[in-house]
Amino acid sequence: MAKPSGVYRIVVLGDSVAMGLHVDDSEAIFPRVLERLLAQRGLKAEVINLAVSGYNTQQEVEMLKAKGLQYHPDLVLLAYTLSSREHIDGDILKTLLEEEQQKKGGVSDARVDASPYLMWSALYRLVRFRVLAHRQPPPADPQKYLEMVSGDTVAEYFGELEGLAHTHRFDVLVAVVPRFVRNFRHYRFGDQHAYARSLATQHGFGFVDLLGAFTQCRNAGGEPIELDNFHPSAAGHRCAAEALAGITLERAKKSAGAGPAGAH
Repeated sequence: MAKPSGVYRIVVLGDSVAMGLHVDDSEAIFPRVLERLLAQRGLKAEVINLAVSGYNTQQEVEMLKAKGLQYHPDLVLLAYTLSSREHIDGDILKTLLEEEQQKKGGVSDARVDASPYLMWSALYRLVRFRVLAHRQPPPADPQKYLEMVSGDTVAEYFGELEGLAHTHRFDVLVAVVPRFVRNFRHYRFGDQHAYARSLATQHGFGFVDLLGAFTQCRNAGGEPIELDNFHPSAAGHRCAAEALAGITLERAKKSAGAGPAGAH
């Protein structure tokens, strides 16, 4: 856990993209490639990848709280994908609620209303909707519970991340990963990139849009940069790492020049 002297630590947060889903060689995923590129450019860095498939911004920041802060990062690199504002539970809770509404039971729902924060717990939802389902009546307002776990929490958790950055004195870099459409010239998700840029600027984070880098890499020919509409190939990960290396090095130098008090 202790950070070695002279080491610049980067904690990567993200979903299946940063985790490297479908890429067989873990050394080919962009956090590992980034670490090697930084070393080649003279920065002794450790890149710790805490990405988890299926996570959104809320869950990624909670992962940082639970596991990332203990590494005392100098930089938190948030690999932001466009699915971050979509439902985070795969409609599992909606399905369970609909099933429960078709059942009858004799236990009051008041205890759920008395402890709504328990709805954030996956274990509680399992017990509530599976183990005890036959004893519970349908909730009076299922939409209330759906909004607890299926709403858009990106803006809220950018705020949480800013608070953590100030308290724990680390820098933040947001890297937006585009959807891999057939032709980037007719890309229709620009508003989502602009939204992420606006939030990053509002909270004082660094920002890099990887759409430009991927466009250049695709135009250069060679290996395909994507495996599907969401996930980069090994070549795509290398492209992302090369785009991130320069800006990461700049922020590391700026942080070192500012001293310990100027990390964010």
